[in-house]
Amino acid sequence: MAAGQGTRLAPLTATRPKAMLPVDGAPLISKTLLQLKNKIKNIVVTVGEHSEDLVIYVLENGGTKVLSTLYKGNCWWLFNSEIREIDEPVLVLPCDNITNLNLPFIYDNYQQLGSPPCMVVPISPKHEIEGDFISSNNGIVTAISRNVK
Repeated sequence: MAAGQGTRLAPLTATRPKAMLPVDGAPLISKTLLQLKNKIKNIVVTVGEHSEDLVIYVLENGGTKVLSTLYKGNCWWLFNSEIREIDEPVLVLPCDNITNLNLPFIYDNYQQLGSPPCMVVPISPKHEIEGDFISSNNGIVTAISRNVK
């Protein structure tokens, strides 16, 4: 998901999407694409405002498809794209997660939980960054907050 307006990062996002902001010399979305491109067969990225450079970057760096969700809300694509026809696990990631993905661990846990229709995967950020904090108990999410760690 790279279609957010990036309002908390304004004015940096006035003319480009948050996913294209540089972090350690590369676009924010680059680390995720690098980790997925040789392990996931279909990488679909949602885009919004100012997305021309993002579309090109995604398609040149492992993405297989780009969906515009401009003015439609974060999860519009979940209900209005071919995802409705997919009968296999779908990994949904926001573009601003800066983390190392352990895909075998995620998939094993997904199977151990009985292949739920939705599974939130908490991350341990490398840096202190603003975002959503997830509390869980026995693998079940009990709270999601932007304010309480």
